[in-house]
Amino acid sequence: MKCRVALPVMILASLASRDLSAQDRPIVAQSSPIMEMIESAKTALNNLQYTRARTTSREVLALGKLKRAQEIAALEVASAAYYPDDNAARMPDSADIFLRRLARLMPVGSFPADIASPALDSQFAVARKTTFGASARAPLSLSLKGTELRPTIEVVSTRPARWQLYLVSGEGGPSVLVDTLPASATGRLSFRAHNGTTPVFVPGPYQLRILGIATGIPDTIWLVFDGAATGSVPTLMDAPGPPDPTRYLPERAQRAIGAGIAGGLIVGGATWALANAIRPPDALGKESKDSRALPLGISISLGAILGGIIDRGRPIPENVRANAKTRIDYLKQLGDVTETNRKRIAEYTVALTIDPELK
Repeated sequence: MKCRVALPVMILASLASRDLSAQDRPIVAQSSPIMEMIESAKTALNNLQYTRARTTSREVLALGKLKRAQEIAALEVASAAYYPDDNAARMPDSADIFLRRLARLMPVGSFPADIASPALDSQFAVARKTTFGASARAPLSLSLKGTELRPTIEVVSTRPARWQLYLVSGEGGPSVLVDTLPASATGRLSFRAHNGTTPVFVPGPYQLRILGIATGIPDTIWLVFDGAATGSVPTLMDAPGPPDPTRYLPERAQRAIGAGIAGGLIVGGATWALANAIRPPDALGKESKDSRALPLGISISLGAILGGIIDRGRPIPENVRANAKTRIDYLKQLGDVTETNRKRIAEYTVALTIDPELK
């Protein structure tokens, strides 16, 4: 088994590639003590010194707070050291532990050519089938404008998962859900500069946190990118309040309730009085009084009173026109403010830079 001198790396051009496996090997400092330990383990592996390769790679993994690329590189060496081409030197159970850890960080892609072997690749494929692993790739920079939703972050996993993208501003700011994806092993999460009401991004540092929720098993993975946004947040105009009710003029004259009641009583009473006061000629004077006078007077009174009650008042055309103009002026002002805000939001541009190294 041969060994290359340098750790497999991903050059900047590969960030534009659609192969997410390349993203798991970003550029790292080759002169760091950790990288020197990994190179030492690979040299021992190349010289068939499996025990030394195993020990050194485990020491690296025990350090903690490794960069993702460093952890992947150490896991690759450990897996190859525990599952070499020499059948007699293999320790399958131990190799499976490191292969599962590697599958969790690297759901797609293969071992570097200098340590790969058909047997090791086969074991890695088995580990991926039984392990939930996830990764993501983000661009180094992008420009977001207005409310346009732009697919940005590619995600991939060893099994279908539901995805959620959260945005955290500053240090310990609130976590805001900005996009989701249904269950899928691959997909692209999106975001925009403005949601139409408030800016999604304002100038300052951010964290892009991706939650992968495995389907069928109770397992989740967080993937985190650091980023920063620059831009000028649009100043939106406040919507005008409704017109003051005191500005509206009465559109009808006052109702004639009092006049209707008074008129009804007068007319009804007069009808009853006349019916009882007027007498026929002498020859007919002995006739009895007409019994319909009282009901007739009451009916006339009630009719006049009812007419006064249901009276809505006389329309005042000039006031009707004035009130209509007040409403039209308000709606025009509201429309102007809405259109101005829409244009300002549509022109809002944010420049976003993202650290491609997953946390």
